[in-house]
Amino acid sequence: QISFFSAILLGVLQGIAIFPGISRSGMVLVGGVLIGMKEEESFKYTFLLAIPSIIIAALYKFYEYIKAPVHLPSSPLFLGFLSSFIFGLISLYILLKFVKKREMLVFSVYLFVVSLLTFFVLK
Repeated sequence: QISFFSAILLGVLQGIAIFPGISRSGMVLVGGVLIGMKEEESFKYTFLLAIPSIIIAALYKFYEYIKAPVHLPSSPLFLGFLSSFIFGLISLYILLKFVKKREMLVFSVYLFVVSLLTFFVLK
């Protein structure tokens, strides 16, 4: 259980991630740890906090799809949804293992390297 102030702070951190390149989950996960939450508790709170954002984004994309003048075949869209869901769950499982082992530094270095590669590839 977290205090009202801590919940507001984590919500603000999530809001900061509206800017491109800032990880919403990273902000909330690290913010939770910095305010004294255990790593695993912060991880769970981070992804519970994501549920409303994900649902709203999915509904908005569905609305855009319905309003579009041209519709793509639904089977590739379904396969894309299914594969992203499966790989998302796999990623969460791997991240949770890092959190439980308290190896966030290893994960942070990995993210930094991926960020640099992405920056230079997209530059």
